[in-house]
Amino acid sequence: MMKSKTSFVNNRSFNLEQDPEKYLKQWCADIDEWPQSWAGDENDVIIGQVFIKELKSYLLTLIMKGRSKKTVKKHTDYLWALGGEIIGDANEGGVNPKLSGHEILLNYVSSDGGPYWRHSQSQQKNEQFDSVCRGLYKYLSP
Repeated sequence: MMKSKTSFVNNRSFNLEQDPEKYLKQWCADIDEWPQSWAGDENDVIIGQVFIKELKSYLLTLIMKGRSKKTVKKHTDYLWALGGEIIGDANEGGVNPKLSGHEILLNYVSSDGGPYWRHSQSQQKNEQFDSVCRGLYKYLSP
Protein backbone atom coordinates (compact mmCIF):
# COMPACT_ATOMS: atom_id res chain seq x y z
CA MET A 1 0.00 0.00 0.00
CA MET A 2 1.39 3.40 -1.02
CA LYS A 3 1.45 6.20 1.48
CA SER A 4 -0.25 9.42 0.47
CA LYS A 5 1.77 12.57 0.13
CA THR A 6 0.91 15.17 2.70
CA SER A 7 1.56 18.85 2.90
CA PHE A 8 1.29 21.36 5.69
CA VAL A 9 -1.12 24.20 5.11
CA ASN A 10 -1.65 26.61 7.98
CA ASN A 11 -0.01 24.10 10.34
CA ARG A 12 -2.56 21.42 9.43
CA SER A 13 -1.66 18.33 7.50
CA PHE A 14 -3.91 17.38 4.62
CA ASN A 15 -3.82 14.62 2.05
CA LEU A 16 -2.91 15.90 -1.42
CA GLU A 17 -5.05 13.17 -2.89
CA GLN A 18 -8.12 14.68 -1.21
CA ASP A 19 -10.21 17.10 -3.18
CA PRO A 20 -8.14 20.34 -3.40
CA GLU A 21 -11.28 22.04 -4.74
CA LYS A 22 -12.63 21.83 -1.19
CA TYR A 23 -9.81 24.11 -0.03
CA LEU A 24 -10.32 26.47 -2.95
CA LYS A 25 -14.02 26.74 -2.07
CA GLN A 26 -13.15 27.47 1.56
CA TRP A 27 -10.48 30.02 0.74
CA CYS A 28 -12.23 31.65 -2.22
CA ALA A 29 -15.92 30.93 -1.80
CA ASP A 30 -17.03 33.37 -4.51
CA ILE A 31 -14.72 32.26 -7.33
CA ASP A 32 -17.60 30.87 -9.40
CA GLU A 33 -19.26 34.31 -9.31
CA TRP A 34 -16.20 36.18 -10.57
CA PRO A 35 -17.40 36.31 -14.20
CA GLN A 36 -20.62 38.01 -13.08
CA SER A 37 -18.71 40.42 -10.82
CA TRP A 38 -16.55 41.57 -13.75
CA ALA A 39 -19.41 41.79 -16.23
CA GLY A 40 -21.03 44.79 -17.79
CA ASP A 41 -23.22 42.57 -19.98
CA GLU A 42 -23.87 38.92 -20.82
CA ASN A 43 -21.00 38.76 -23.34
CA ASP A 44 -18.60 39.68 -20.54
CA VAL A 45 -19.92 36.81 -18.43
CA ILE A 46 -19.33 34.39 -21.31
CA ILE A 47 -15.74 35.57 -21.81
CA GLY A 48 -15.11 35.43 -18.06
CA GLN A 49 -16.43 31.88 -17.87
CA VAL A 50 -13.98 30.87 -20.60
CA PHE A 51 -10.87 31.92 -18.70
CA ILE A 52 -12.02 31.38 -15.09
CA LYS A 53 -11.40 27.66 -15.65
CA GLU A 54 -7.70 28.39 -16.22
CA LEU A 55 -7.51 30.61 -13.13
CA LYS A 56 -9.12 27.91 -10.99
CA SER A 57 -6.73 25.31 -12.38
CA TYR A 58 -3.77 27.52 -11.46
CA LEU A 59 -5.08 28.08 -7.93
CA LEU A 60 -5.70 24.35 -7.49
CA THR A 61 -2.11 23.72 -8.56
CA LEU A 62 -0.90 26.12 -5.88
CA ILE A 63 -2.97 24.24 -3.30
CA MET A 64 -1.62 20.89 -4.51
CA LYS A 65 1.90 22.28 -4.11
CA GLY A 66 1.09 22.99 -0.47
CA ARG A 67 0.97 26.78 -0.66
CA SER A 68 -0.45 28.40 2.46
CA LYS A 69 -3.97 29.75 2.73
CA LYS A 70 -2.51 33.27 2.93
CA THR A 71 -0.56 32.77 -0.31
CA VAL A 72 -3.53 31.29 -2.16
CA LYS A 73 -5.79 34.13 -0.97
CA LYS A 74 -3.22 36.70 -2.14
CA HIS A 75 -3.22 35.06 -5.55
CA THR A 76 -7.02 35.03 -5.66
CA ASP A 77 -7.15 38.78 -4.96
CA TYR A 78 -4.76 39.62 -7.77
CA LEU A 79 -6.24 37.11 -10.22
CA TRP A 80 -9.66 38.66 -9.60
CA ALA A 81 -8.11 42.05 -10.47
CA LEU A 82 -6.56 40.55 -13.62
CA GLY A 83 -9.97 39.24 -14.69
CA GLY A 84 -11.45 42.69 -14.20
CA GLU A 85 -8.78 44.22 -16.42
CA ILE A 86 -9.38 41.61 -19.12
CA ILE A 87 -13.14 42.20 -19.08
CA GLY A 88 -12.56 45.96 -19.09
CA ASP A 89 -10.54 45.47 -22.25
CA ALA A 90 -13.27 43.21 -23.67
CA ASN A 91 -15.71 46.11 -23.35
CA GLU A 92 -13.43 48.09 -25.63
CA GLY A 93 -13.28 45.25 -28.18
CA GLY A 94 -9.87 44.00 -27.10
CA VAL A 95 -10.73 40.35 -26.49
CA ASN A 96 -11.44 37.87 -29.26
CA PRO A 97 -14.32 35.76 -27.89
CA LYS A 98 -13.28 32.83 -30.11
CA LEU A 99 -10.02 32.33 -28.18
CA SER A 100 -9.62 29.68 -25.50
CA GLY A 101 -9.22 30.74 -21.88
CA HIS A 102 -5.56 29.81 -22.11
CA GLU A 103 -5.06 32.02 -25.16
CA ILE A 104 -6.96 34.94 -23.63
CA LEU A 105 -4.80 34.87 -20.51
CA LEU A 106 -1.56 34.60 -22.48
CA ASN A 107 -2.56 37.78 -24.30
CA TYR A 108 -2.50 39.59 -20.93
CA VAL A 109 0.29 38.03 -18.85
CA SER A 110 3.96 37.66 -19.66
CA SER A 111 7.34 37.13 -18.04
CA ASP A 112 7.19 40.87 -17.23
CA GLY A 113 3.90 40.66 -15.32
CA GLY A 114 0.34 41.64 -16.11
CA PRO A 115 -1.49 44.40 -17.93
CA TYR A 116 -1.77 47.93 -16.63
CA TRP A 117 -3.89 47.69 -13.49
CA ARG A 118 -6.17 50.72 -13.51
CA HIS A 119 -7.31 50.30 -9.93
CA SER A 120 -3.96 49.69 -8.26
CA GLN A 121 -3.69 51.65 -5.04
CA SER A 122 0.08 51.59 -4.64
CA GLN A 123 3.33 50.68 -6.33
CA GLN A 124 3.74 47.79 -3.87
CA LYS A 125 0.34 46.31 -4.78
CA ASN A 126 1.12 46.74 -8.47
CA GLU A 127 4.39 44.85 -7.99
CA GLN A 128 2.54 42.03 -6.21
CA PHE A 129 -0.04 41.96 -9.02
CA ASP A 130 2.77 41.65 -11.57
CA SER A 131 4.39 38.88 -9.50
CA VAL A 132 1.16 36.87 -9.46
CA CYS A 133 0.74 37.45 -13.22
CA ARG A 134 4.30 36.21 -13.82
CA GLY A 135 3.49 33.06 -11.84
CA LEU A 136 0.36 32.53 -13.92
CA TYR A 137 2.40 33.06 -17.09
CA LYS A 138 4.91 30.39 -16.01
CA TYR A 139 2.04 28.03 -15.30
CA LEU A 140 0.43 28.65 -18.71
CA SER A 141 3.63 28.59 -20.75
CA PRO A 142 4.92 25.35 -22.22
